[in-house]
Amino acid sequence: MDGLQLCRLPTSHQSTSLQPEMNDEEDLYDTKLLPDADQSTSSSEIECPPATEFPSAKDAELTEKDGVWAWVVCGAAFCDLFVVLGMHYTVGVLYAALLDHFKESKAKTAWVGSIAQFCLFFFCYPGSLLSERYGCRRVVIAGGLITSIGLLLSSFTNSLTQIYITHGIIVGFGTSISYLPALVMVAYYFDKKRSFATGIATSGSNLGALGLAPLQQVIVDSYGWRNCYRFLSGLALVISICGLLFKPLDEKKTGKFKLVKSSEIIVEQSCKKKGLSFPKNNWFIIWAVASTIATFGYFIPHVHLVRYAEEMGASHQDGSLLLSYIGIGSGVGKIIFGKLSDIRG
Repeated sequence: MDGLQLCRLPTSHQSTSLQPEMNDEEDLYDTKLLPDADQSTSSSEIECPPATEFPSAKDAELTEKDGVWAWVVCGAAFCDLFVVLGMHYTVGVLYAALLDHFKESKAKTAWVGSIAQFCLFFFCYPGSLLSERYGCRRVVIAGGLITSIGLLLSSFTNSLTQIYITHGIIVGFGTSISYLPALVMVAYYFDKKRSFATGIATSGSNLGALGLAPLQQVIVDSYGWRNCYRFLSGLALVISICGLLFKPLDEKKTGKFKLVKSSEIIVEQSCKKKGLSFPKNNWFIIWAVASTIATFGYFIPHVHLVRYAEEMGASHQDGSLLLSYIGIGSGVGKIIFGKLSDIRG
């Protein structure tokens, strides 16, 4: 083919002992068009440009993108964020309990949630590197186990300093590497309805706040904050279960149509990047800085609202319900605006 070179990709469904003859149309499905290369250059030395992050709508029609399994992945991401962000959004329930138990100042006690929420976003970039290296599935499974261990260790602590480590750092790291890969998998599996599916997945965090806030309050009032931590430790294992469903598209058999990961298309000798790289797109940098400023005080109500309601004369249960109301409004908004984002006028 003039001006183009065909580079065959390995396919898992081909047998080593039997290689059936393929016609031109079938052969095209298992090949990747690459730019011109020097005829004297071997296939292992061909320099390939990075593949696009998301395949085209035509590719989506030939694979399982926007299909049944895509909605299974969306549901798994929903449950993942239900637990991950649901716990962060309802930290105010445990904050009030720890404040009463340790008799420390509000500032010192609030560090528990603050460190965890800082780690949640701080470790997102390392989490993305881990996902690229080991895959989203493995990283999410590991994140769920780390989160569960951190919460279990928190139930045996005897000082706020220890909880800073177990809840703040360990749980913060575990939830961080479980959070971003879930959103990546949703974006990877959807093309036509990506914004809507992302809105559904992220609304899980708000429903988590809706359900976990009153539930944790009941557990704290009836069995104490230590058993509440143990309950959350068991619940965190749901994250690992969700990770099992984050199956890469290249492992899903779809007949002769198969979408391979971009990491398998790129030739390692020529396209691998070493070290950390900072985004150079000016608009992305502006967006990132603006988002950071806009969310600077985002978690403050989630930490202090329950205690503030108690000081205003409300009961524990009524204070925790305020967190649920925040979750309802935010969740509905995510679904609505996610759907509107898919409308192209």
